[in-house]
Formats: sequence, C-alpha cells, structure tokens
Amino acid sequence: MVPGLETGISGVARTLRNEPVQARSAARLKALLDATAEVLDEVGYERLTTAMIAERAGASIGTVYRYFPDRLAVLQALGRRNLASFQSSLAERFAERAPQHWSAVFDALLELLEQRFAEVAGFRSIRFGDVIDLGLTGDRAQGGDALGAQLAELLAASGLADGPELRFRSRFALQIAEAGLTLAFSGPEERRAEAIRTTGATLTGYFTHFHP
Repeated sequence: MVPGLETGISGVARTLRNEPVQARSAARLKALLDATAEVLDEVGYERLTTAMIAERAGASIGTVYRYFPDRLAVLQALGRRNLASFQSSLAERFAERAPQHWSAVFDALLELLEQRFAEVAGFRSIRFGDVIDLGLTGDRAQGGDALGAQLAELLAASGLADGPELRFRSRFALQIAEAGLTLAFSGPEERRAEAIRTTGATLTGYFTHFHP
C-alpha cells in the first residue's frame, strides 16, 4: 500500500512497474503525479512527455520509468487517483446520513466537480481517465463507469429503484455534468456561474422526467 496517494491505490498500482512500499518512494511517486498534473494544465495530454514530467518533478527520466512503462501509464495513474479521491469525497458526503432525495446526490456531484475543476491541477484535462485513448486492448479507462455506479447506489439509497435503468441514467447524468462543467470552465469566466446553474437545471429536468 502506498500512503499519500489518497484512496484506491490498487487502481493506481495496476499502472506501476514497481509499487513503492517506503514513505520516500511513495512521496517520489506522488511528486511525479503532481508534476504530471501541473504540466497537463500547460501543454495538454497530447503534448505531454515523460521528460517534461521528470523535469517538473526534479527527478531523472530513469525515475519516471522506474515506476511507469510510458507516459500513458502516468496519465492513467493520474486519472485513477482523481477517481479515487472524488469517489471518497462523494461517499463522505453521505457517510452519516443517506440522501433524502435524489436531487441531493446531484447537488453534491456538481459541487465536487466545480471544486475539482477550479482547484485541482490537471483535472480539467484528465478527470477520471476516460478522455485518454490508451490504445491498450482490454485496459481502457473506465473511471466514468465506476463513478456512475456509485451515483446509482446513492440514488437507490435515496429511495429510487435500483436496476439497469437507474444505472444507465446515472451514467448519462454524469456525462451531462462533466460536459456542462467542461463548458463552464472553458468559456468566459463571467458566464461560468450561469453555465453551472444551467447544468444543474438540465440534470434536474432529465431526472424529473423519470422520477417526478
């Protein structure tokens, strides 16, 4: 287990050549992922190189390859870290009390997405990893599917009937939320609040159609 990488290290570890077991190695790995996130905000994931990651982290290129086989594995690890952190924060919102209505789940989702888009380096580019075309058969990013399933569980806890329909609508709602926040943060800042409110209204309208 690697301390300092938030939660879900088993997911991150699947991208590693060597999983660190000491605090110093864990800190080095965290620094690589933090550096990746910073450079992503500057150049985008298409232009990102392992040399850029190493330079920003103040490490050798050999250090990067000690943990990751290539730059796509680094990006995948960053996406999995984002996913684990987001899922943990969402679960904490309802750890002591289940949502009383499905709207509370989407309120929490939008609030957390807005916070991540605004404050977390690299999140706008990678989010939960689904935007990366890994080109690895059988190992494509599935972060959105995992988060959609978590949303469905929370919605079921609010009183909705669980099943394939709810899970599809949860995944679809997540797509709406991500697209809306992406537009909000890529457009003029003075229109951001309006775009976020519109995203919330769209989610509410979509779910009200099925669950009035």
